[in-house]
Amino acid sequence: MHTGGRWRMALRVLTVLLVTPSLLSPLVTEAANRSLPVQNLQTWKGFVAAKAERSMTVLDGSSTIQVMVTQKTEVAGQRNSFAGIAVDDVVRVEGSMTADRHLQANHIEVLLAADGMGMAQRARTGTVNRLLSVILNHGITVPIR
Repeated sequence: MHTGGRWRMALRVLTVLLVTPSLLSPLVTEAANRSLPVQNLQTWKGFVAAKAERSMTVLDGSSTIQVMVTQKTEVAGQRNSFAGIAVDDVVRVEGSMTADRHLQANHIEVLLAADGMGMAQRARTGTVNRLLSVILNHGITVPIR
């Protein structure tokens, strides 16, 4: 009787081993044939140097990137819409690089709004000094007087 139990168990295991691949085969084939898009997500942080209706140029040190905006682009931080973003705002842009080397923005965060700074502060800090502060400190520092 003991050996009969082993045979029944072996038969159950064999059945599971034979049936399981046929059940999983369509799922495995579908997953193998599915082409996943290559994610080339990038993040840029810098100053808005120029702005148009659906794009802006972001200055990061000595390099610039053209940022393209779509209806799906989210804007957060100091501004709540792309229309509200102004030249000299400090932004962090996350998106995908296109074939023509433009950044398709998924998310734009306005870290520092330019209109929040008085003219005296702009003269003391200057665009280059503010940019260096962003790069070196991984954030924003504003002098308090």
